Amino acid sequence: MKSIPAVAFGEDQDQVCYRVFVPRYAGMPQSGMGAARQGGRFNRPGQEALYLSLETETALAEYQQDNPWIKPGTICAFFIRGLHVADLRAGFNPEQ
Repeated sequence: MKSIPAVAFGEDQDQVCYRVFVPRYAGMPQSGMGAARQGGRFNRPGQEALYLSLETETALAEYQQDNPWIKPGTICAFFIRGLHVADLRAGFNPEQ
């Protein structure tokens, strides 16, 4: 099985990432509990995951998904330093 490439964010300076979350989690912006409720693309149910985007537009699109309306939410900036994350910019093929 081929491994997913990783990239380091914020090696020399903070990397700004964004996330939009529902009011229910406004007091816990670093929580991955919402993703843990049903699971996500890269986490199983019960496993917390924090999905971040490099652009505000992508964070909003991820939040909206296929809903034609944008429900109430809060956009938050995260300043990341020295974090290794999966690099999925080239896409992901689970068959590889």
